[in-house]
Amino acid sequence: MTHEIHFGRFRLDLARGGLLRDGKLVPLGNRALEILIVLASAKGEIVTKDKLMTQVWPGRVVEENNIQVHVSALRKALGDDNASASCVVTIPGRGYRLVGTPSPAFPDRTAARPPPRPEQRMRYLFEDYTLDTDRRELCRRGVVVRLEPQAFDLLQYLIRNRGRVVSRDDLIASVWAGRIVSDSAMTTRINAARRAIGDTGKAQRLIKTVPRKGIRFVGRVREEEAGRSVVSLRPPASYLALPDKPSIAVLASPT
Repeated sequence: MTHEIHFGRFRLDLARGGLLRDGKLVPLGNRALEILIVLASAKGEIVTKDKLMTQVWPGRVVEENNIQVHVSALRKALGDDNASASCVVTIPGRGYRLVGTPSPAFPDRTAARPPPRPEQRMRYLFEDYTLDTDRRELCRRGVVVRLEPQAFDLLQYLIRNRGRVVSRDDLIASVWAGRIVSDSAMTTRINAARRAIGDTGKAQRLIKTVPRKGIRFVGRVREEEAGRSVVSLRPPASYLALPDKPSIAVLASPT
């Protein structure tokens, strides 16, 4: 399903990552587009500069004038000028706001969703790693690997669904509970999951990117129920069956 947000004469296509005005594509840089996504998802509320930095430039130090450059590019793309009301309003000392409450052109994915069934608590073992869904831990050879919660949820979802390609919409619905997420924020979490299991975007040994479709976990995985002791792989010892009735063994005498 295509996910869109409408405001004024504009349509923001989240699946394809594009902005359209009266059905025509509006040229817009990636950063300016991500700023627009964050502003649109706020539904008319003020978005602080700190939040923009966190959402659009996750984990990076960005100067304030860098934000202003991309906001100016966004305003230009929206056709803002002094003669007309600006779509992107600056709130002095606070941040920015997109005028007009954006209306989603798709149903609320959380409202109609049935209550989730309790998931079985599992341990997933692959290579030298163990992912424990009960303890919410990733370990390598018994040592806990640091992994922030969203990256853990993303890795867990990929492993649970390793039999198929997981789309961007799948990740938004499962990891971010249907909230609007910029491409850079999602890429940051994917890279964090890869680093935690010794993988990279270049090697793609365990997490493979399928162009224009999504990503997939391709490693070999063994499953165990969390909380159970590890089952030994050694064959059970064999014992001689005792007879139901008494018996006499006759031994040969030494010669």
